[in-house]
Amino acid sequence: MQFTQYVWIIHQACGSKLKRLFSTQSPSTRVIYDHLVLKLERKKRIKLINPETVKQVHCLCFYYQFENFTSLDQDLLYEPLLGIPSRGQIPVNDTVFQITIPCKGKKGVASLLLGLLIYNEHNRQLRGTPIKFRLRKSCDDFETSSLCKQGCRNGGICNSHGVCQCPQGFRGRLCDIGTFLAIDSHHL
Repeated sequence: MQFTQYVWIIHQACGSKLKRLFSTQSPSTRVIYDHLVLKLERKKRIKLINPETVKQVHCLCFYYQFENFTSLDQDLLYEPLLGIPSRGQIPVNDTVFQITIPCKGKKGVASLLLGLLIYNEHNRQLRGTPIKFRLRKSCDDFETSSLCKQGCRNGGICNSHGVCQCPQGFRGRLCDIGTFLAIDSHHL
């Protein structure tokens, strides 16, 4: 299966130096409300802030919510997989999360939409949000039957994501590990 993974870093920080730190960064870096930084990079992990350069002051609580997270071409792409809950509190420390975009095995270029809403502790949407992204993904042909090349064992079934779904009593990548139930020897 062909995947594209986007690694995001979302960070809540405080201090007047924050805007200066990111004023020369690429368009994929967003400074929101002087306290939040969001960066989208493809297949890279990036540390956004050296904590020693940001003066710590009282921080407000911010929350995020992903919206409109859909593939525009259902024939080419499965629904995107988000590595964190679709809504929650933005942590104070750098947090890395991933979006995985699996192809279905057909050749073509597809798009998907992603909206990110940021709101404060009073449930008010911040100016400049939602942030809307339109991502494009190029997919290649591949055989879905070849996803589990070694084959699933013990009656396991290869699903469309290339993962063996094991029957009861078996586990492991290939369903090759038996799970044994403890038997009370007094009842034999």
